[in-house]
Amino acid sequence: MSDFDTVTLTFIGTVYRSSDPSSFIEAVHGLPDTMKSRLRIRFIGHIENPHYRHALMSLGNIVDLQGVLPQAEALKAIMTTDYLLLISHDPINVAAKVYDYLGGCRPIIAAIHPDGDIRRILEETEAGIWADVRDANSIRQLLAQMIETAATSRCFFRPRADVIARYHRSSITRGYASLLQKLVGGTSQREVIR
Repeated sequence: MSDFDTVTLTFIGTVYRSSDPSSFIEAVHGLPDTMKSRLRIRFIGHIENPHYRHALMSLGNIVDLQGVLPQAEALKAIMTTDYLLLISHDPINVAAKVYDYLGGCRPIIAAIHPDGDIRRILEETEAGIWADVRDANSIRQLLAQMIETAATSRCFFRPRADVIARYHRSSITRGYASLLQKLVGGTSQREVIR
């Protein structure tokens, strides 16, 4: 990849209050024109609030609002992007898309709550980099870093497959079943029936 190739960033899922893109949009607007011209941003999914749609459209021709696609098509889009975009203001809940993104084996660029579980998962899996979702300047710096190093960062992106495997549904289900068995096994059958 040359320094002037485009970099594709893809968000998959619903844009709603928890994934309010305002600080991300502000960050993109703050990029130098030479960087913005290399950036292509796809949003695949429903945009809940017309205000969010209008704000995203203010990014001009670098943004592509594709709307809702069948899940299989949306997941295929993961294979045709350079980076996956994750936006979350929620410090507690982990959106289902995080697990889809982890399984996609693409670098994740995240604007997230710094005290949340998503940050812990990203750092543990080494699946991506993050900035504070409340700080447009930090997000802008993250985007600038991504664009400047796009050719090399994808080459050196090495998520920890062994750790990511722990987040697969089958692993989580086995862990949950084991936990339930321990809880039920530690009580008498009479207590379980009550």
